[in-house]
Amino acid sequence: MKLIKVKAHFGYWVILLALSACRPAESEAVGKRVDANSVTVSVDAVNYQHDLDVQYTLKDASNNAVGGAIVGLLEGPGAKNCCTLLPKKWRPGLKYHLSWEEGSAKEISPIRQERTLELPRYSAPGDLYVLFYPNHEVELIASPVEPGHANWAGREKAGALTACVARLSEKECRKHLPKYRLGSKEQIAAEFRASCQSNKIRTASDPENTSNWTAQDCVEMRDYCLKEMKINKAMCEINYQEE
Repeated sequence: MKLIKVKAHFGYWVILLALSACRPAESEAVGKRVDANSVTVSVDAVNYQHDLDVQYTLKDASNNAVGGAIVGLLEGPGAKNCCTLLPKKWRPGLKYHLSWEEGSAKEISPIRQERTLELPRYSAPGDLYVLFYPNHEVELIASPVEPGHANWAGREKAGALTACVARLSEKECRKHLPKYRLGSKEQIAAEFRASCQSNKIRTASDPENTSNWTAQDCVEMRDYCLKEMKINKAMCEINYQEE
């Protein structure tokens, strides 16, 4: 099955029809012998911004990529990356380099943000969380629990949407949210239907059409959707009407 391009908030990005997630190269922590004083943890992210998506890369002190993903507005946690080593007992000087770009449905900022972050004290090691806040503010914490849990150590105690509603309003927080979760089967089906409308399909007689989709692509995608994707099968039809 060929690769397809799906339009997300962060522009056009390539995903496999098998819905494999975007991941950086695995850290050297994979396959490395973990000594008795260290533990292997995953890397995750939460985007507390209601109007901007984030694409980030996190590197450890040895310049190994240990995490990275596209995180939609008010998304996360959930995009677990493998992995990095943390000492079982916190020590000062645990530093990571974070670089990221922000973008909306209309444009991606040309400015690449970068920070070197020192991991604050933790009582017990847990997954490493990168937290993105408005105005280019970021936080890095290690935690065995996620936002919303009573023991969550992030500066925002609630999940991203709940925290946004408390700060602004539900209407304001939801106005930029996509109808379907980024990367979900429903979102992929919606994008494929939009790309396969008759006025958008690329044909030999229409050289000005820059679409990446041909009629054959649309047939193959519809068949894949009907056979493999666990969604309402009506959503696989080109003429499906959104509610």
